[in-house]
Amino acid sequence: MPMITLQVTDEEKEIIENYAKSHDMGVSEVLVEAFFEKLEVAYGLKVFEEFEADPDKTTYSPKEVAKMLGIENETE
Repeated sequence: MPMITLQVTDEEKEIIENYAKSHDMGVSEVLVEAFFEKLEVAYGLKVFEEFEADPDKTTYSPKEVAKMLGIENETE
C-alpha cells in the first residue's frame, strides 16, 4: 500500500493521536476519514452552488414527486 508522509507540529501530532486512540482508530484511518469527509462536503457544496446558479432549476415538493411516481397514497 502506498504511503504518504505529513509534516505536523508536535502539538498536532498529539491531538491526532489522542483523537485516534479515543475513537479506537489508527492515525492513518483518522486522517483518511477526515480527508474524505472534507472532500464529500466540498463536493456537496459545489453541486449545491451549481444548482443555485442554474436559472432554469425546477424544484418539486415531496407530494408532487409522489404523484409523478404514482405513489401519492404512500406519503400521506
